[in-house]
Amino acid sequence: MWRYYELLSFARSLGDLKRMREAVAAGRNPRDYKMELAAELHGSLPRRGGRAGGDRPPERVVQGGGVPRRTFRSGTFRSPTRGIRIGALLKPDRTMPSTSEALRKLGERGTVRVDGTVTEDRELALQVGGEHLLQLGKRGFARVRLIAE
Repeated sequence: MWRYYELLSFARSLGDLKRMREAVAAGRNPRDYKMELAAELHGSLPRRGGRAGGDRPPERVVQGGGVPRRTFRSGTFRSPTRGIRIGALLKPDRTMPSTSEALRKLGERGTVRVDGTVTEDRELALQVGGEHLLQLGKRGFARVRLIAE
């Protein structure tokens, strides 16, 4: 983390970094400094309309359980009219490398969410015509839309 500060931060001097390292050695949580650097970098990135800053601060997504405005992946999938099971949907979306890995993740408590609701149901079938937000862990988001075959 300290090397990233040295390379990327314009707000902190080398003296500041030395004091920060000492504070961490004395017991301060390094996460505070990581979030400070993330906020500095996030605010300096150019966005649409020429404004600096982003859609949402990083801590709202990572710590607060928020959803990024633009999900990492999105896609439209053809499904039988009876719907498609969640395990089969996670694989073609490339959220998981295989259906069996998706089923293993469904067995882990709190790992998979569909539209914000935790699910461990391997038999859950999402219906045609719906758009769903899938979440795997804290940062793996995908928005999927199901259409009839």
